[in-house]
Amino acid sequence: LKKFLLNRTGNDFEQVEEVLQESFLSLFRHIKSGNKVTHDRGLLFKIAKNQLIDFHRRKFKESMYVSPLETEKKEFPSPKPSYEQILSDEQDLNKLQKIIDCLPTRCREVFMLSRFEGMKHRQIADACGISVSMVEKHLKKAITIIRSRMNN
Repeated sequence: LKKFLLNRTGNDFEQVEEVLQESFLSLFRHIKSGNKVTHDRGLLFKIAKNQLIDFHRRKFKESMYVSPLETEKKEFPSPKPSYEQILSDEQDLNKLQKIIDCLPTRCREVFMLSRFEGMKHRQIADACGISVSMVEKHLKKAITIIRSRMNN
C-alpha cells in the first residue's frame, strides 16, 4: 500500500504517511461500525485512494486562503473610491439611465422587470401578456442596445 501511494504521490513520504494513517483509521472505523469486510486488501486500497483524493482537495482549499504573513507583505487599496471614480461612476449611471429611457417601450419594460425587479422570464411573460420567447428577444435587444451605446 505504501509503494502504491508513493507511486501516486511522486515519492512524497510526508503525504504518504498522512494518507496511510487516515486510511487505516477509516478502515478501523468501518470495521468497528459492524460492517463486514470480505476483501480487506481491496477495501484498504480503495480507502487509501479516496484518502489521497481528499488530501489533494484539502491542500487545494488551503491554497485558496492567504496566510496572515502574506497579508502583511501586501498593500491593500483603500476601500473608499477616489473622487474621480465616484464622478466617473455617476456619469456612467446617468448615461445608462438615459439609454434605458430611450429603449422601445416593451424592451424597457421587460428589461426593468428582469434586471431591477428580479422577475423570471415566465413571470415577465405572464405580467406582459407575451410569450417567454418574446421576453428573451426583448431582453437580448435591450442588452445589445445598452452595450453598444455604453461603449460609444
